[in-house]
Amino acid sequence: MTKTCTILVKDEVWCSVTGLTSSEHEQLWRDFAPFKDGYFFMPSYKLGRWDGRIRFYEKTGKTYVRLLDRILPYIEKWGYHIELVDHRPALCPPSAQVDENLFAHREVGGRAFSMRPYQVECVREALAAGSGVILAGTGAGKTTITAALSHVYSTAGYKTITIVPSSDLVTQTAEWYEQLGMPTGIYSGSEKNIDSPNVVATWQSLQYNPSILSEFRALIWDETHGASAAVAKKLLNEDGSHIPFRFGVTGTFPKPEVDQMSIFSSIGPILKEIPARWLIDAGYLSKVEIQPVVINETYIEESFPDYASERAFLSKNSHRMEKIADLIISQCATHGNTLVLVNSIPFGQKLSSLIKDSIFLYGDSPKDIRKEHYDMFDQKDDIIVIASAGIASTGISIDRIFCLMLIDPAKSFIKAIQSVGRGLRRGRDKDSIVVFDVHSKLNWAKKHFKERNKYYKDAQYPVLAPRTLRVTREN
Repeated sequence: MTKTCTILVKDEVWCSVTGLTSSEHEQLWRDFAPFKDGYFFMPSYKLGRWDGRIRFYEKTGKTYVRLLDRILPYIEKWGYHIELVDHRPALCPPSAQVDENLFAHREVGGRAFSMRPYQVECVREALAAGSGVILAGTGAGKTTITAALSHVYSTAGYKTITIVPSSDLVTQTAEWYEQLGMPTGIYSGSEKNIDSPNVVATWQSLQYNPSILSEFRALIWDETHGASAAVAKKLLNEDGSHIPFRFGVTGTFPKPEVDQMSIFSSIGPILKEIPARWLIDAGYLSKVEIQPVVINETYIEESFPDYASERAFLSKNSHRMEKIADLIISQCATHGNTLVLVNSIPFGQKLSSLIKDSIFLYGDSPKDIRKEHYDMFDQKDDIIVIASAGIASTGISIDRIFCLMLIDPAKSFIKAIQSVGRGLRRGRDKDSIVVFDVHSKLNWAKKHFKERNKYYKDAQYPVLAPRTLRVTREN
């Protein structure tokens, strides 16, 4: 007798599988359950209340539509006849033919705007698939790719929303859309306009009024590496579960399997990859060199139980901070416009006080003030802007950064590669960038640099021989 398995597709995210035995459901429950990164150190795991895994298939048969391609081979192997019941409304995907002249009716820099060939390829791949992720290095022009997708879908009658991680990026993205001739509304902060065919929003604003997602049929999640977070998953998989056309763009894809599967199940697979190294070799991005600077704190003999306590200790040493300030001043004099990324607001404020005419920007800095100082990079040649990594390490578009200083950065793959990306954009008189990775020789900082160094080499960024900055005990 033929066994029958029924797959009921409920919406654009969820489906349910029925007709399997309990042991078959349990095997899928086990096999689609990667470990959460760092689970071993989490209290719930240590106390035996959780096995450290994130489930993408429930024992009831509930799972993700985008995982069916991986689940179906199991069901076929078990000898089932599969019946598909699809409750989603019928759709008519856009039929527009995209080429480099999509926005040629608009002038940028005094001439008709032309998309780059690889940008056209990315848009075509996305339109053909209907959902998925474009992985392209910082400076590849991902905002142009999102603009093209938004334009095609909104022209076809599908209202589009582009979700970005910060208010600064809302402004930059919306301004670019408008420059390309696309009517664009903003949903962020005090501005709440969703009447335009294209809308740019922050996920922070959407989480307080997620019901507005019901207005949209096409969604683009910028900086997709953040889409595995709880708020993002709720917006994508619950509030936006009706949205058929969904895309992600990012310069970095997370390493942990659970984060990759989370993005895959919510948005789709990687459709196209444009590595930063290829963009550099092709002349689209600046050449880059990573210069490690090891701070040798000769007066410290003790070790620290964790990175937080080590960093807190280092941040209190004023003589060390003066040495770092001197390094920044000297490199700005050598290279020109310098962006300094720090992980601590008090540290950034103190560092800025040691550098004449420098400015410190962080989350509480008014958006117009941040934009004013970012714009100064295009107008001046010798400015120093110190910024918290939280607002400036991802997405911000500044062309004329000649020197990038990363002060005591963490080991995160995404933060490391995204931070370097801040300096890769070419400017009218810029085709190279030097990136200083400034870190301590102490245990945790040294371990974290080894991780970052591996990421730099994986990205094929040249890493120079380390330089040493010696700091002695304060009197």
